[in-house]
Amino acid sequence: MPDRFPSAPAGSSGLRPHLGGLGVLALCFLMLLLVRGMADAYGVIVLPLQRSFGWSRGEIASAYSLAMVVSGLLSLVSGWMFDRWGPRAIYTSGLAAVGLGVGATGFGSEIWHLWISLGLLLGFALAALGPSTAAALVSRWFRERLGTAVGCVMAANGLGIMAVVPLAQVAVDALGWRDAYRLMGAAALALLVPLSLLPWRRIAGGRADRAPAARPASGADLAPWTLARAARDPGFLGLLLLFTATAFSFPGIYVHMVPYFIEAGFPPLEAAAIFGACGLLAPAGALVWGMLADRMGLRSAMLLSIALSAGALLVLPLLGAGSGVGLAGVFVVLFGGTQTARSPVVLTLTARLFAGRRLGTINGVFGVGGGLAIGLGSWLNGAFHDLLGSYAALPWLSLLGLAVSVIPLFTVRALARQ
Repeated sequence: MPDRFPSAPAGSSGLRPHLGGLGVLALCFLMLLLVRGMADAYGVIVLPLQRSFGWSRGEIASAYSLAMVVSGLLSLVSGWMFDRWGPRAIYTSGLAAVGLGVGATGFGSEIWHLWISLGLLLGFALAALGPSTAAALVSRWFRERLGTAVGCVMAANGLGIMAVVPLAQVAVDALGWRDAYRLMGAAALALLVPLSLLPWRRIAGGRADRAPAARPASGADLAPWTLARAARDPGFLGLLLLFTATAFSFPGIYVHMVPYFIEAGFPPLEAAAIFGACGLLAPAGALVWGMLADRMGLRSAMLLSIALSAGALLVLPLLGAGSGVGLAGVFVVLFGGTQTARSPVVLTLTARLFAGRRLGTINGVFGVGGGLAIGLGSWLNGAFHDLLGSYAALPWLSLLGLAVSVIPLFTVRALARQ
């Protein structure tokens, strides 16, 4: 029997209020908010760790970097777990990894302890509770407004930082970093009880009238989509190129943005404030671009977001100590408003083109590609800075990535029709 969902009845609304669908949306949002916030709360204890152990900033940052790499590499594994054992297994194991990883950090005394607790355990949790898994589950409940639904979930990335990180700082100030992390880990583990009691069979079942209709794997071939079949499809390869190229261009330069502004002549506090303002726009951007994808079409929304992102990169060489607030404001709006644009659109496209019971595994490939692309972008921009003595190449490398990303939108038929 082909592994596909039936079409929605005429006149049905993909985002019409429904307790089950909205509940699943809230679940995915809260889990992503929790794990993203817990991961980025690590910045709160950088200085306490340095004071406690005398580690260099590079050593301390290595645990966080490892978590990012592990989360990318394990996205495929978590997607396979989702498809093989269902959302209950992946969500409970992901939350357990959050609790154990964060809690164990409070007992660490060597840098390799943090590599295990934060790098490996929290890295797995980021993959398990991340956007790829969430999109696979949400796609079972929404159809016509799937882009809006995925955008709602993606907004948790930015909101997690704003909600969890300040609370972590309060806990560290009141209890010290060790007890604060132990408490945070225990709180996450306590959530396992209510999480495990949720009606997971109903959650996993979805709504047949709301799920995306599957596209045949090849012409008249009605076999269900698998990772092997998808990997031979031009639509999948085009989406993978698009996603990795844009990950190289934008997330791949995050770590260099504040020093870029400082080298351009901005005081350090202003540089940090500019980049922080970009971060504040990320949650709204994810939601807005998901809604635009539903209203103007996925391909059109993607092209518009890439054009605006290119505009942000073209502003960078113009920034300087005398450029004024106006030009910096243009950069904040363009960069901050489009930095989260691609993920909801790509995940929605994937759900539409490759709907079926292997969607989690297929989504996982994008997590792997994105993680590797971010790492490559970060390293290349640093290497060119060392070679040239400045960040002069940064905007142009990122623009090259954006230029590559639009190629499949014009050359791959399955994407050009969206």
